[in-house]
Amino acid sequence: MYYLALELEYDGSFFSGWQIQPNAITVQEELEKTISMVCRTENLKLRSSGRTDKGVHALSHWIGLDIEGKFDLHRHCVSINSILKGRVMIKRALRLVSSFHPLRLSKGKIYEYHIWNHPGPLALNYGRALHVPYKLNLELLRQDMTCLVGQHDFSSFRASGCAANSPIKTINSAEVLVRDDRIYGAYLGKIELVFSGSGFLKQMIRIIVGTLLKRNRAQIIMTIPEILQRRDRHFAGRTAPPHGLHMRKCEYDQEDMPQLLEQWP
Repeated sequence: MYYLALELEYDGSFFSGWQIQPNAITVQEELEKTISMVCRTENLKLRSSGRTDKGVHALSHWIGLDIEGKFDLHRHCVSINSILKGRVMIKRALRLVSSFHPLRLSKGKIYEYHIWNHPGPLALNYGRALHVPYKLNLELLRQDMTCLVGQHDFSSFRASGCAANSPIKTINSAEVLVRDDRIYGAYLGKIELVFSGSGFLKQMIRIIVGTLLKRNRAQIIMTIPEILQRRDRHFAGRTAPPHGLHMRKCEYDQEDMPQLLEQWP
């Protein structure tokens, strides 16, 4: 038996999210089919560090799997990446002494929401960031993000159908990063809203972003602390589109990881 941990990157615009579902193309289904074909194995089950919604991208998404027989890290990873043609890519593969459970061992996740703040839309990175054509108030955006840090009841930022046992979550940090050093008048260019936390509710980050943008245009007067206190989804803004959201990282303590036997590349 080969015990593997794979770090993935994928373009969410090709998929209806991570998890297998009827009549939809998902990352999990495409990956399971491809690995099963390359490795000539059946009944393959992937253990995921989490789920992503339709259209959400991932810069680093860890999965665990156990394969009977030999798995050549170099040859098989190259073959799998070739078949998936850039829609999904294995960035790193680890062979371990025992099974890897990415969700159980996770200490937290980091997500980025990308915004393009400019009168004109993106061309080269179209579909990777939300186009905001009006001038953003950077100071207000940073003030609002700071209000989200800490442990709160995030019911106001929880989508219907969320299966989480509790709406109480902890955001460790929430930053606004301006990634563009060019000058576009009063426009900011490329910015990222970066959220680090132990866990997130269904569509929580996208609802937060939609609310921040509404507040930035004075279309929501209620403050972020006031919205949190209401514990009611109706007081928050619209859910921001999925294509701006990127899973950046799932965090692990090295001492919790099974012993490493081999790594690719």
